[in-house]
Amino acid sequence: MEQFQVEHNNFNGKIRTDFGRLQNLKKIGLFHNNFGSGEPDELAFIGSFANCSNLEILGMEVNQFRGVLPESVGNLSKNLFSFILSRNQTYGTIPSTIGNLVNLDALGMEGNQFTGTIPTNVGNLPKMQILDLGMNHLSGKILDSIGNLSLLIELYLEDNRLEGTIPSGLANYKKLLLLHLYQNNLSGNISKELLKVSSLSISLNLAWNHLSGSLPTEVGNLKNLMELDISENKLSGEIPSSLGSCTSLENLYMQENSFQGSISLSLESLRGIQNFDLSHNNLSGKILTFLEKFSLMILNLSFNDFEGELPMEGVFANASAISIVGNHGLCGGISELQLLSCITKKSKHKMPISHILAITTAFVLVGATLLSFFAIYLFKKQRTTQSTVPVLKESFLKVSYEKLLKETDGFSPPNLIGFGSFGSVYRGILIQDREFVAAIKVLNLQNRVAIKSFRAECETLRNIQHRNLVRIITSCSGVDFQGNDFKALVYEFMPNGSLERWLHASLETNDGQNEQQGLNLLQRINISIDVTFIIIDFSFFFRINMLLRKMILEL
Repeated sequence: MEQFQVEHNNFNGKIRTDFGRLQNLKKIGLFHNNFGSGEPDELAFIGSFANCSNLEILGMEVNQFRGVLPESVGNLSKNLFSFILSRNQTYGTIPSTIGNLVNLDALGMEGNQFTGTIPTNVGNLPKMQILDLGMNHLSGKILDSIGNLSLLIELYLEDNRLEGTIPSGLANYKKLLLLHLYQNNLSGNISKELLKVSSLSISLNLAWNHLSGSLPTEVGNLKNLMELDISENKLSGEIPSSLGSCTSLENLYMQENSFQGSISLSLESLRGIQNFDLSHNNLSGKILTFLEKFSLMILNLSFNDFEGELPMEGVFANASAISIVGNHGLCGGISELQLLSCITKKSKHKMPISHILAITTAFVLVGATLLSFFAIYLFKKQRTTQSTVPVLKESFLKVSYEKLLKETDGFSPPNLIGFGSFGSVYRGILIQDREFVAAIKVLNLQNRVAIKSFRAECETLRNIQHRNLVRIITSCSGVDFQGNDFKALVYEFMPNGSLERWLHASLETNDGQNEQQGLNLLQRINISIDVTFIIIDFSFFFRINMLLRKMILEL
């Protein structure tokens, strides 16, 4: 036997087979099953492969292996060039003996629970091309020895607890196409040497760290790079004009930093960009009209200090594709954005007394109305019981497709709690300081309207909080393991079922008993009042705000 492949089945339990007698084995495929028993030694069978001197491929990903990876992994065939253990629950440290597999060109261990540091002798694997240790609990520094992997094409170290600076040795990767270091505790400056690795063309992701300083002008060397993500750091200074040399960029994420100054005219050369996020910085000046010419799908300029007239063509003509909230100096734009009209310069003149009286009367009326409404609001609030859902931190939880897949058991039917034309909702267990239950809405991207719904919900629910609205925890936008677009929204899980089920309480449980009695008249009236207060809270204050703005403009 040369190949043993049982992938994509439902095999489970502990593997007790002694594979040592199958000395001609070249390929073993165990992936996409439910192998695993939870016993610490459940991966001991790997030692039996030591007698398979011709073994070249060992695939064990997407199972339920929960044991410790044994030191005997270093005794595997010297011909082994691919070892994949990704997306299991393997724990403990990565054995240093992994450095004995000198012909490995692909090592995948992401999505496990490995702890400790990255073994030093990983740098002794000269043929390594793809190294994936992401989504574990690895700590310590990224060792300079990892820079010895001169043939490396893709390096994934994201979502760990790595610290220290980005090692200068990474500049030795002359063939590197992708580097993911996001969601760690890295600090210091972005290495100029790293930005000289001109081979980077797929993705450079340094987001969710503690990097500081400015973005070096050497970023202009990345002329073939498609995605640059340096968001959620402590970067400052102006956006370098050399960034305009990265003409292959399709996704550029720079949000949640302290960049200042204006948008450089040199960025006009980024004609292929589709997703551009500069939100939550200290940028100022006018929004340049060259952005109208781009084929942008998403443009987020919110929470900066931009001012002046907003363009109206291109992406600026689509209110669902652009976000400009938090820029109080902007005016004009399309009506859906509800900005003030731009004021043209007029000759100075004194305000007529009639206008002063009108403004005074208006403020008195508005004040009386607000006080009355506030009294009604307090009365209603006293009748409303406080939510028992635990309050989460204000910062959004960071989740990926892999995490959502794991926490919903692969979006399995038992975790499905509802579905509609825009997608399906699953129950999942997430962790943020503690374990909690979440409702995960997976968008059906075959429906074009679903994408607009995703953008609208993200923009609306992150800026609005109300006691009668379910709270959004976070969102996920990326790709699945097949490379398909994936978008999901994560909400607080509401355990008492849907309103429809309570209004039409004729359903039965599996044992034939009625679930619950329907809502009585008083309960139905209270629900109607709660819904009305949502509409009143937002539409009333919005109209008052717009009325005052209009009066000021007319004066």
